[in-house]
Amino acid sequence: MRRIMVQAPEGRGQEVLRLAREHDAEGLAVVAGHDGDEALDLVYVHLPNAEVGDFLEAMEAVKGARSVLMPQSVLPLERPGTKVAEYIKNVQMLSPLEVWLNGLQSIGSWTGFLGYAVLAAVVAWVAMLTNSVFLLVAAMILAPFAGPAMNLAVATAAGDLSLAWKSLARYAAALLVTVLVTALLSIVLRQQVATDMMLEIGRISASAALLPLAAGAAAALNLIQAERSSLVGGTVVGVLVAASLAPPSALIGMAGALRMWPLARNGAFQVLLQLALINLSGAIVFHVHGLTPAGSIYKRGERRTMWVSVGLSLALLATLLAWQFSNPPILRRASQEREVRSTIQKVVQENALVRLVDTTVRITRDTRDGGQEYLLATVYVAPDGAELETDADVETGIRRAIQMRLTERGFDLPPYIDVTLLTPP
Repeated sequence: MRRIMVQAPEGRGQEVLRLAREHDAEGLAVVAGHDGDEALDLVYVHLPNAEVGDFLEAMEAVKGARSVLMPQSVLPLERPGTKVAEYIKNVQMLSPLEVWLNGLQSIGSWTGFLGYAVLAAVVAWVAMLTNSVFLLVAAMILAPFAGPAMNLAVATAAGDLSLAWKSLARYAAALLVTVLVTALLSIVLRQQVATDMMLEIGRISASAALLPLAAGAAAALNLIQAERSSLVGGTVVGVLVAASLAPPSALIGMAGALRMWPLARNGAFQVLLQLALINLSGAIVFHVHGLTPAGSIYKRGERRTMWVSVGLSLALLATLLAWQFSNPPILRRASQEREVRSTIQKVVQENALVRLVDTTVRITRDTRDGGQEYLLATVYVAPDGAELETDADVETGIRRAIQMRLTERGFDLPPYIDVTLLTPP
């Protein structure tokens, strides 16, 4: 529940109480007060979260009334005290009005925002240079991407053009700072080759759209939950959003400094995909919750702004997905690795003489020239109880069968296959 203090003209406190009772208020009280020489009624109201917006809209009928919203949760208890656990009221989701107000409040100073962006970029650069996963997680915690991302979703749902522009400006600033800082560090400290983590982040799966889709929805759910009813902490959700944006942003800067333009292009693709999908999924959750341009309290909202934002996000998403699934499949390498691994398993299973022991598949790049991609596969097989020919003949036959199968399936990279027949010592 939320506490609201209303300053009403003298004699109109009872009218405020009536409106509060119509919105399931509890813990009501009216006391006489003064604002200088002006007499007034002070009304204390405790409302369910979902009723806050509707109550404040209804308060417009009380001319001259002013309201103060306490953004902290309160827990109304009923006696006897020995049964507090049974009588405590259920905590509800925040009202759409409070979600919108929280979005406005979260736009803080540029100094702190850019400071965190620089620090996150430095940590991300070190993490990717040293292939350190825990440092990359630390960079995601520091990266200030979650605020602008979710404010943009709030602005889309509410049709608030002013909030949308401010969110986009901070979004762009954080991305630009990350790219410039990581590129500058790579140049000044003379980074020569791409690291394994850079190559890993640059590999894109056909299901890449699922991460930002889940991140936007999860972050929106976290923002509409009351403090005591959220099962997942805000920091965790913020890391999920930053995980969609911080690593590819750093990749753009580092790959650009190395002039590995295909790798930088993959990072840019991921950033744009996250921007479109986080905005769409977050805005949908907010809209279902009731945050729409129709609210009379937040009159800045326009339906036209909402539809333009949604339309631009959908157009960007459609363009990116069309590009991703066009030929050659440069933006689906992670999925191709799984397809190649499956093909190898099927080829070996069709050979009655051997059984598959292990296989590893990687699509990687030449880190010196920054352009050529290679498929590298290592296959270990063992005799399956039958009398075999020479090791070399078996290995050559399996290698050729795998290469032929990949060629038949239209694989666009020349495969380099290493087959090893394991024999008893």
